Amino acid sequence: MFANDYAGMVPPEVLKLIARRAKYYRIPPDELDDLQQHLVPLMSEFRYDPAVANGASETTAMTAMIDNQIKEYRRTNRRYRQRIERFQNKNVDPSVQPEPSDLRLDLQSALRQLLPRDRKICELLSHGHAVKDIAKQLKCMRSTVVQAIPRIRKVFKDAGLQAWLDPDWKREKKDQKGEEKR
Repeated sequence: MFANDYAGMVPPEVLKLIARRAKYYRIPPDELDDLQQHLVPLMSEFRYDPAVANGASETTAMTAMIDNQIKEYRRTNRRYRQRIERFQNKNVDPSVQPEPSDLRLDLQSALRQLLPRDRKICELLSHGHAVKDIAKQLKCMRSTVVQAIPRIRKVFKDAGLQAWLDPDWKREKKDQKGEEKR
């Protein structure tokens, strides 16, 4: 039933539970081995603690953990497929990525083109700060931060970095008048 041998790492019941949950989430059978390879090390570290289980049984706690990992696995695969589609639309091989040093140089070049405040806004955005928090931290108005974002995006777009930095990036399409739409 399973191509991978996890004897001694986890009980066979855990493998069966993973297979059942994968089937429930409609994970294709050919991806089951990859999913198990991801889940088995996590499950081998799983220790049931009734004090933090909120009254859940060990199987329920394991099932919740497996479900969360399967959802993460599906999200990751979906993002990967979307990335493949983006690059296929651009006729670029997605497996060919720039070297990290090249990407770093392109990024540094783009950052040098930003005004000092825009550079700081960009840095704070990259660390996941909200616009409101950035405005508070830089002691400026929220609208100042909001107005800086399109300038920052344009610099990255002009540097050819938009596909690498924006997970929702799609090729721009032109409407009938020839104007670019987003």
